[in-house]
Amino acid sequence: VLEQSAAWTDHLAVARNADTGEYLLLKLKVDDSGFAYTAFFSPDGRRWQEHPSNPLFYDCDSMSLFWSPALRRFVCVSKSLQPYRKHLIDHGGATPSLGDDSLRDRRVLMVRSSPDGRRWEPSVSMPDVWNRGGRKDAILDASAGGAA
Repeated sequence: VLEQSAAWTDHLAVARNADTGEYLLLKLKVDDSGFAYTAFFSPDGRRWQEHPSNPLFYDCDSMSLFWSPALRRFVCVSKSLQPYRKHLIDHGGATPSLGDDSLRDRRVLMVRSSPDGRRWEPSVSMPDVWNRGGRKDAILDASAGGAA
């Protein structure tokens, strides 16, 4: 199922839509824009088809996925980053090209949901906080309500 030349990570999650019986597999692939959340679907958990509109979105490298019978939606919970100063230094470390920026990009939980695994809310991708392509936005100071 997986394209052999792609930079796939070890991260994946599988859930089954109890209403339709369809399985959704989310797998992360690294490309020039970051961690691409890539979807595969299966009617039986054995035969898989890649979603033609991949990637679904971009976010960080940690996720969980489940079907919520109460919401009747897939729910994906992932780690994300916000370009706000951290209050405490964590294991994220600094970006060498930026010098000492060990307090930038606080970690937060991102919760997305989808009725079918194809259309996600929110649909936006994580901002370019890892300096992919040489870009990195200003750090926002949440206590001051603006850029630091």
